[in-house]
Amino acid sequence: MTDEIKAQIAEIDFKVANLILKNQGNYLALCELAETLSDCWDSCEMNLHGIEIVGDGEEPVRAIGKASLSEKEKDLIFSTAITSTVAIKILAGTFGCDFETAASDVEKISQL
Repeated sequence: MTDEIKAQIAEIDFKVANLILKNQGNYLALCELAETLSDCWDSCEMNLHGIEIVGDGEEPVRAIGKASLSEKEKDLIFSTAITSTVAIKILAGTFGCDFETAASDVEKISQL
């Protein structure tokens, strides 16, 4: 993702936050905004599901997004991320280094 795309996404986020703030208490305006954002979300999801990931010599596979996962799968990913973070923090404290160094060392070991 380019810096320009990141900036455009941040701009959209800023504008939506401002619209919500300006229209607090205005039911019709917020409903219209919610419907517009929902349409945008649906469009983005359709595009995500249409992306094919092609590995070397492999058949194309459909990209899987968070929306494709069940709640149990989302919980599993979330709890794994938290567990990994806690484990790396403990390693960093044990070996007297910062989090980034410990995470980098764990990454190197896992790649081996």
